[in-house]
Amino acid sequence: MLSEHVSLEVIVIFDVGLGLLEGLYVGENYIVDLMMVISWRRIFGTTFPWTW
Repeated sequence: MLSEHVSLEVIVIFDVGLGLLEGLYVGENYIVDLMMVISWRRIFGTTFPWTW
């Protein structure tokens, strides 16, 4: 249970970093991109790191 929580936190941190990099690279508002990533993760309640 604890290991799952830790791995989930790592994936969330990775997603946040990826969202920031993606937003900056594309030149869009990275705050909006970041919020979309977070909300998408919360809606599905699970992570699919490689399916964008």
